[in-house]
Amino acid sequence: MLTPHQQKTIAEELNKAIDIPVIPEKGEYYLFLFAVKKIDQLLDEHLPEQWKRFFDVGEGFTWTKQETTDNRIELFKVMDERLNLPFIGVERKREIFAKAANLITNGLKKGEKI
Repeated sequence: MLTPHQQKTIAEELNKAIDIPVIPEKGEYYLFLFAVKKIDQLLDEHLPEQWKRFFDVGEGFTWTKQETTDNRIELFKVMDERLNLPFIGVERKREIFAKAANLITNGLKKGEKI
């Protein structure tokens, strides 16, 4: 669902925002890219059909601030319930999912991009 460019962009943004002290920057980037690819698989399997159209054609949603927040929370919950990231603690995993949900829902809004 996400293009390779979008996957890389999200991984780069995660790498800028989240520091994992024991892992070098390049290693963090590949860890985040792995996480984004897992998220992308989940999106492809569980995203509502009407959302998929916006990824495909890039129209974007006209969401209110509350709708954006609600959708971000829902996306985070789906990721948290269904995705396992081996070797990453629960708190760090949730930090990655929260930031990724933020980037994705913001990117789905009209006039925005990932």
